[in-house]
Amino acid sequence: MENMDQLVSVILVSFNGEAYLQKAIESVLNQSYKNFEFLLVDNGSHDDTRSIMKGFQKKDSRIRVITYDKNISRTPCYNEMVPLAKGKLIFEMCDDDIMLPDRLRGLLKFMIENPELHMANSLFYYIDESDRILAKNHTPHVDKEWWKKVVAVGGLINLPTPGMTYWKASFIEVGGYRPKFWPADDLEFATRFAMSGKAVATLDKVLLHYRIHSQSVMAKEFLDASWKCKWLLHCVQKRKLGKEEISFEEFMHIQKKKPLLTKVQWYMNIYGDKFYREAGLLFGKRKYLSFFFFISLSFLMIPSSVIKKIRQQML
Repeated sequence: MENMDQLVSVILVSFNGEAYLQKAIESVLNQSYKNFEFLLVDNGSHDDTRSIMKGFQKKDSRIRVITYDKNISRTPCYNEMVPLAKGKLIFEMCDDDIMLPDRLRGLLKFMIENPELHMANSLFYYIDESDRILAKNHTPHVDKEWWKKVVAVGGLINLPTPGMTYWKASFIEVGGYRPKFWPADDLEFATRFAMSGKAVATLDKVLLHYRIHSQSVMAKEFLDASWKCKWLLHCVQKRKLGKEEISFEEFMHIQKKKPLLTKVQWYMNIYGDKFYREAGLLFGKRKYLSFFFFISLSFLMIPSSVIKKIRQQML
């Protein structure tokens, strides 16, 4: 039986993250749970990321700074760092997000009280560049049996990211992240956990502030991420049937042959969702004219989805 005073490990990988890095690090150091080590990884940055990390290392003995001379993307970093961690439970952290004070304690308790779980997360609030709260995320993953239903139909486990929490041994057992699925590697990772029979769930409590801004990976690589998610779903369904995955290049070749109407519908779905998120960001900034423009675009593309999302936010 795991205990509630054990050492846990927090891993933060950053590439040119100086803008929000100090707040992210401070939010970890201010946790109510104190028995943790903090691995700060500079992934080949060419801004002040490394010096910020080194400055905190001098002040707190729980911090270890690991540096890469060249950027190797997030995925290989975690694959190399997790085996080096001293704690049995791993907490991921992004350089632009903020942990609320009870995140470590809350998720450690959640994992111990539910020993069938191998991976977990919490709910979170979306925030903007100025730390203003925009909305609360909603997920069916608070139902601890929901992952089984997703696996049964060959779906994706969209465990709210960032900040996944998992047992180190489980991470190593499933083989860690797969770089070829970047930037949808976290989706693939959580889905592979579930497909291997390892339970995943979300704690029904807000313990993180998830920042939305124009320099985030999903903002800059939106279309590529959307295609990678579509390819990932195809690969997962192949796995379920016991068939070989196809390469991303093979998948894109198939997509080019799809009927025009099918392509248009897909683009409407992904851009409708993108415009909805943009509308939420603008509403939080009180830019109401732009908000109405983007929410109208979104409604024209995905009307039923927009109505559902709005209802969720009103709960």
